[in-house]
Amino acid sequence: MYYFKGIPQELGFLFIFLLLVFSWLLISKSRKENLKLAIEEGELLEASSDSLFKSLGFLLAGIVLLKFGADYLVEGTIAIAKKFEISERVIAVTVVAIGTSIPELATSIVAALKKEHNLAVGNLIGSNIFNILVVLGVVASIKEITISDSAILSFDYVWMITITFIIGLFIYAFSKRQISRTEGIILLLIYISYLYFSIY
Repeated sequence: MYYFKGIPQELGFLFIFLLLVFSWLLISKSRKENLKLAIEEGELLEASSDSLFKSLGFLLAGIVLLKFGADYLVEGTIAIAKKFEISERVIAVTVVAIGTSIPELATSIVAALKKEHNLAVGNLIGSNIFNILVVLGVVASIKEITISDSAILSFDYVWMITITFIIGLFIYAFSKRQISRTEGIILLLIYISYLYFSIY
């Protein structure tokens, strides 16, 4: 993205392909592990067709509602940017980013309180993979994404890479594959600093 100053259609198709490969590997591994566990416990659970149809119904309804929600989100973002005479980029990396991340935050908090740490971390990692490969991939495959605001590449992109590096240090170097409360506070302060410099 940095070298292309955007995301061409070819890269969008590549993202979608990578997501399919990642999903296939993940599901295959998960099915094998669950089958092995079920055999060891002597309990092979049968899937309920009623539950499947119900889940598909909820999925389709959610997709339809999400479409309208996305329209309102974009229109509201543009209106706020024009009202306060600030760039759409700033609104996108603050209001929109926070708004779309609240469900993930709530899910991770509940999972952490229930000591489901794998779910809490997996939710965040999976969300980021989905955003990069699916959101950017699908949009770019339909229409090439061109980055007109240079601050995205010169400022936001650098912050993203730096924060990713810091998280890697916390997990693999400092805390033996865990993020302590102190490190969590440090990450929160880093994000607040990012917001401050983004706005001002």
